[in-house]
Amino acid sequence: MPTGCRSQMASSTGHSLRRAFTIDVREESFTTIRRAPLSKDGRCFLEHQLTALFRMVEGRLPGEERGRAHAYCTPGEPQFLLDQPSFTATILDFLVWGRAA
Repeated sequence: MPTGCRSQMASSTGHSLRRAFTIDVREESFTTIRRAPLSKDGRCFLEHQLTALFRMVEGRLPGEERGRAHAYCTPGEPQFLLDQPSFTATILDFLVWGRAA
């Protein structure tokens, strides 16, 4: 899911929780940096994210860009991003939590 959508979803979730349950809700955003070599869990997470992102945008990309994005986002392809020794990603997250008031 693109970061903007994830952030909007978390923000909407916080507002919905406040309205529905009159609870004390807190929100926090933070970044996580992932670099090669990736842990097994980190790689699994990012493979899922790349696959989902590609599925969401592939229909909007012109042919040449779609082919390039496919190579970057598909495990087993020589250009797959997670196999590059210089791979670095900054992941933006938004956490919402609360308790009954």
